[in-house]
Amino acid sequence: MSLRIRVPELVTARTRLRPLRVDDGDALQAWQGDAETCRYLPYAPRTPEQVEQFVARFVDVDTVAADEDRVVLGIELLAALHGDDGRTIADAGAVVGEQHLVLKSAELGEVELGWVLHPAVAGLGIAGETARAVRDAALAAGAHRIVAELDPLNTASTRLCARLGMREEAHFRQNFRDSDGRWADTGIWALLAGDPLP
Repeated sequence: MSLRIRVPELVTARTRLRPLRVDDGDALQAWQGDAETCRYLPYAPRTPEQVEQFVARFVDVDTVAADEDRVVLGIELLAALHGDDGRTIADAGAVVGEQHLVLKSAELGEVELGWVLHPAVAGLGIAGETARAVRDAALAAGAHRIVAELDPLNTASTRLCARLGMREEAHFRQNFRDSDGRWADTGIWALLAGDPLP
């Protein structure tokens, strides 16, 4: 088996996931440059120049075919998103996050999912909605195993992994240094193609 996955665009109830575009840099800066968001990520807050380089690396990339290939999908809203109080949180067409699909092993059919969202839309179900779409696309393409590697202190992401049907397989203690140089843990969650989906 040699897994290859193409994800040019996925549409969910509230979003369109599509490859990054050159003009997405300002949107991504809102979370990639945010210290609170980055505390659970493997990088320190990024400068506008670093975000621009990141975007340039993934513009129009929609396929993973070799080990460690990565697709970064912008999460674009189909309609304005409103809070309980009626105020507009984000306008239609706004990019409010990113979903990652990484081919860990083409031979073994293993992929990794990852997600980062704008703090303003955290807790509104956007991460779950879009992660399910990417999970389903990977399974439909023949993925045998889907994993997520995350900081176990990021309880929102561990809960999302469980909602995706993943099981916690490992908890590595102090196996890397975070963006502040402190020792941090890694949690490994995984789902096999034959596992029941919630």
